[in-house]
Amino acid sequence: METLRFAVIGVGHFGKNYVRLLKELPGATLSATAQSAAEAQAVLQRPDIDAVVIATPPTTHAALAAAALESGKHVLVEKPMVLRMADARMLQKKVGSSRRVLMVGHQYCYNDYIKHLKEEMHRGTLGKVRYVYAEHLYFGPVRSDVGAFWDTATHELAIIDYLFGPCEITDARGSACAIRGGSDDDFAACTVNFSNGMLATIVASRFAPQKVRRMFFGGTDGLAIFDDLEPTEKLKFTDFAYPMPSATPAASSLFFTPSSARVVTPHITAGEPLRHQVEHFIACVRTGASPTTGIEHGLRVTQWLEYIYQRISPAPLNNGKRRKK
Repeated sequence: METLRFAVIGVGHFGKNYVRLLKELPGATLSATAQSAAEAQAVLQRPDIDAVVIATPPTTHAALAAAALESGKHVLVEKPMVLRMADARMLQKKVGSSRRVLMVGHQYCYNDYIKHLKEEMHRGTLGKVRYVYAEHLYFGPVRSDVGAFWDTATHELAIIDYLFGPCEITDARGSACAIRGGSDDDFAACTVNFSNGMLATIVASRFAPQKVRRMFFGGTDGLAIFDDLEPTEKLKFTDFAYPMPSATPAASSLFFTPSSARVVTPHITAGEPLRHQVEHFIACVRTGASPTTGIEHGLRVTQWLEYIYQRISPAPLNNGKRRKK
């Protein structure tokens, strides 16, 4: 089959990784890059470009993705896909009318450890998952157009959608704060109720003294932890029966009987998630298949982000005092 000709729009902090991969992957060639609005428009008008990667600031995603689809290009757009549901629905219509592939860069959905976790969940290893606890902390960089929640919780919500399938949020509560005031949060914490009965707590911060990317999964038959910063043992399972109150007369009912636990660390030969993501995009363009993180997935994650953030967003400061929401 013919080699797909790519352009990367935005080759900064993260876009440079796409440039590297597209120079290495078989079946793809990097034909152009763009760093300015004028260069982007020139790239989109080129008939020799088959697909574009959009790795620009989030506020530009909707317009660039729409223009790319209108010009007949397949689109891989970095997260967050867009910042409003209105823009997500607009892209959904353009995907349908253009018959082109649009995929969102939620790379954790192409992570071999997360894929293995999903397989184990389908086998019933954890039983029914009742809660998810996620921490995504780091010390900058600070984006000027989105806060920590939209920048990082996108990953955790994408993982939840990937693992548990389409479901709805029934309630969301939490708070967010901007360290120096303003409307963009530096720290956010929320608890979300889903229609499948699961509870998820997400803590995100771009102003933290330690980098953390970790998720816990609590089920009726066991526990799992995914720690992306662990060098090798990123995924572990703890298999034990839920501890029951002690039946011995001398023990108080306030104490639990110690329960033996078996920790299992599966051997997983993992590749680079971003490489898997680009390979999947290329395969979908060639076959016409819907991507794992296609437009419908992007719609759900955007809807969740918007719903939650409306309930936790920090109000801007007014003369040193917090405005009421």
